[in-house]
Amino acid sequence: EKKSATMPLRDDPARVLQKCLKDQIANGISIDSYAIALAQAWLDYGRESHFRKDRRAAGEAFGEAQRVIEVLERDGVNAKVEARLIPASRQLRDDLWRKAAMLKGEAEFNCATWPTARMEISLIAAGRADRDMGWRAARPYVQRAERFARDAEAKMNTCANPKPAPKVEERVDDKKPQGEVAPAVPSA
Repeated sequence: EKKSATMPLRDDPARVLQKCLKDQIANGISIDSYAIALAQAWLDYGRESHFRKDRRAAGEAFGEAQRVIEVLERDGVNAKVEARLIPASRQLRDDLWRKAAMLKGEAEFNCATWPTARMEISLIAAGRADRDMGWRAARPYVQRAERFARDAEAKMNTCANPKPAPKVEERVDDKKPQGEVAPAVPSA
């Protein structure tokens, strides 16, 4: 049985997990993969929690990043993962969770994986902040999730309706010199 590269978390979990994530990208997993985006969003939330001295949230976030990376190691490009609430969180803003589910069902979702994953993790962080300290503490995370939702929709719209390439106008000085004569075409 293949042993996961993410197992040794004693030293610096963020560094170990970041290296494992980079290895998955080097092994052919697309940077636009939802699983890569979700693992990175969990890592970022874990670092943020660590710097706020919230060891429990950091540990839960790093644990979720590890779970996602292990699925990537096992299933590769076919990895199917979802953001899930951590034990110290609660679900807030059902409308944004529905929006995330709707975005994931769209053909252009590969254009919006990063903001969607960040929206979900922001909602989880909001639920944790709300449970621990109330709505005032959760509000900035909710605002961040709203911004990521708008970003995801904009990216998907751009993918669905790409702008036509700008027309390149031919400049007079780019034309062949006037003195050149085209080669004669033999007549039949």
